[in-house]
Amino acid sequence: MYKKALKAAALASVIGIGFSSAPAAAAPVISCTTTSCTFGNADPTVVAGPFNDSYTFVLPYARTFVGQIFSQAVNFPVDNVNFVSNGVRLDGVQFANTSVGNPEIRDITTVLAAGTHTITVRGSAGPDGFYTGTATLGGVPEPMTWAMMFLGFGLVGAGLRRRSKQTVRVAYA
Repeated sequence: MYKKALKAAALASVIGIGFSSAPAAAAPVISCTTTSCTFGNADPTVVAGPFNDSYTFVLPYARTFVGQIFSQAVNFPVDNVNFVSNGVRLDGVQFANTSVGNPEIRDITTVLAAGTHTITVRGSAGPDGFYTGTATLGGVPEPMTWAMMFLGFGLVGAGLRRRSKQTVRVAYA
């Protein structure tokens, strides 16, 4: 009984592989340090046609995210990468279109909360077209830092206001 089930499972997997349209590709990897991230499909040996890539990264605390993605082509215009009009997004927020053609450039600046974030890239490319993306991660002041800064401004303002009420007498001999 066990052998029959094992044979049936093996046969089903072979049939499933035979009907798949393309081999499963490895998921793109995003590399983040404390100050920057890099992502993209920098291997120009991809198959021509549409693509839909997703990159996930985790931030331990809130950060400013300044990102840019640009397309490149080994042989322009044959291998050019074209991003879908709303195809480059960070957590569902569209990157702004900076330049079209070769290279096609999109960018975004936003503040991200701590947690998991996803960049999705949709478009089409020639056989030797590829894209790369970079992001700079900046610090975001914590609420206590903001409170101390406003308190400091308030004290300086109060000191200046108090000083302006003093009268100065000038006496000539």
